[in-house]
Amino acid sequence: NYTSFEDAWNASVDFASSGKNVTFTLQKNWIADSNGSFGSGSGFDESGAIIYDKPFEITFDLNGCMVDRDLYTPFDGGAVIYLDTKMTIIDSKPDANSSKGIVKGGIITGGANNERGGGVVISDTATLNFNGGTILNCVSTDDGIQGEKATLNVDGGSFYGNRTYDSSGECCGGAIYGEKAVISIKNAVFEGNYAEDNGGAVCSYGGKLTVSQ
Repeated sequence: NYTSFEDAWNASVDFASSGKNVTFTLQKNWIADSNGSFGSGSGFDESGAIIYDKPFEITFDLNGCMVDRDLYTPFDGGAVIYLDTKMTIIDSKPDANSSKGIVKGGIITGGANNERGGGVVISDTATLNFNGGTILNCVSTDDGIQGEKATLNVDGGSFYGNRTYDSSGECCGGAIYGEKAVISIKNAVFEGNYAEDNGGAVCSYGGKLTVSQ
């Protein structure tokens, strides 16, 4: 038993780094503090964002709960989750009532980033399996949620109200952006996403994009 989300996530990251199969399951909403920080330690970056950079896969179960960075003004490092290796996001309680009232089930929200990605940023060679939950109302001033040269497998879940805008360069892919990335999308819902330039929902350059039902 852990007394805080911070302790539980740090312990999960440390367990996963030793090669153990780890599933981190939320039991209630996880909301960042007034500075937009989720915590400090091995599972967080300097700004307090959630990170995962260990060599073994970890599963993050939203379990009908919300992860909210609670940011309104974009700043560098303002995404909710930064992924450098491999993570699977699931939602064991997709019909749970949400405090946001817009969608049901688990939610990732409150990201506001001056760089690429407001919800989840996937680094080169990293892999995200997004199999449930909703990425909701995240904002970036460069491109959307996806990273470069990464792999994103979406099988379920939804993307609502994510936006990318106010950049001196192109803003593309309000929900998902990939450059030389491999992206697979099926059984997913996109609604109300916006990009200032190309691809309000999804934008892919120079990679592989597969969409199916």
